[in-house]
Amino acid sequence: MNGKEFRYLIAGEYHHEIIPKGFKVVEIPALTFAKFRCVGPMPEALQTVYTRIFHQWLPENKEYEIAAGYN
Repeated sequence: MNGKEFRYLIAGEYHHEIIPKGFKVVEIPALTFAKFRCVGPMPEALQTVYTRIFHQWLPENKEYEIAAGYN
């Protein structure tokens, strides 16, 4: 979150399986998360959903904030 890079995560539960080369396990702290559907060709679909989240959803839902650098 230094403003110079964007780390994209695809996550799932880890049950101590063998980790493929190039992958790593990252422990994400227990928080409350909002989940959004993103459908369509990339990168446009991701850009569209991010715009809606940051310009519409977050401002309209004051009880939520970005925490721990995960979004």
